[in-house]
Amino acid sequence: MTAFARQLPIQAICEMLGIPAEDRHRFTDVDESAGRILDPTPMTPAELDRANRNTLEGAAYFDDLCARRRREPTDDLLTAMVQSETEHGKLTREELSANVSLLFGAGHKTTVNLIGNGLLALFRNRDQLRKLQQEPG
Repeated sequence: MTAFARQLPIQAICEMLGIPAEDRHRFTDVDESAGRILDPTPMTPAELDRANRNTLEGAAYFDDLCARRRREPTDDLLTAMVQSETEHGKLTREELSANVSLLFGAGHKTTVNLIGNGLLALFRNRDQLRKLQQEPG
């Protein structure tokens, strides 16, 4: 799960957002403390401190990356978000941050679980695994 199912969606989201390859370790190397915020089990003070620190560091990183995309637009989702306008004007820093967080939160954990549960279902139903291997389309 850690080596594949967790890494694949992070890489995909980073690619969509246009996060430079040299910066992606910021997201692949982060522990699961941020995701624990949504768990019903209370976090320990240490987990909460780590999650808060990761959140602040992530927000600072995206503030900087958004500023770079304003100066040097590229063909990625983050540039599109920075350039987008509503009837009230450009998205605010808080709106950009909330949308990026939503993409990581909603797009990551659900996809990790989908990959894991999908593979488990295939391994429990070997006939379906063989069918998929024979007819990947």
